[in-house]
Amino acid sequence: MNREHEEATVEKEVTIEKWVNLKDIAEHLSVSQDKIALLESNFEINRQRIADKCKDPATTVSLEDTDTLLLEIGGIIDDINKIIKANNNVVSEKKTSKSLRNA
Repeated sequence: MNREHEEATVEKEVTIEKWVNLKDIAEHLSVSQDKIALLESNFEINRQRIADKCKDPATTVSLEDTDTLLLEIGGIIDDINKIIKANNNVVSEKKTSKSLRNA
């Protein structure tokens, strides 16, 4: 196999790996967008309940959970960062391998 063919093969492998990782990230982002929308909804409900409580302090109110959603979103962000780091490592290793072959 000649050097140009090897380089093209490596580049193709990196491109395929990036696409797979981007697909994983897109799936995580889709889930996180749903969670963010729910979090925003809960914040709005809580703002309204607090406003109602300010108008009538004797009223008992309970707030919607936001802690769980924040932790879940944080977990999704951590997962996305792991995918990105793994992808960056693959790209770095491919570049190192290519540099060593060219040396």
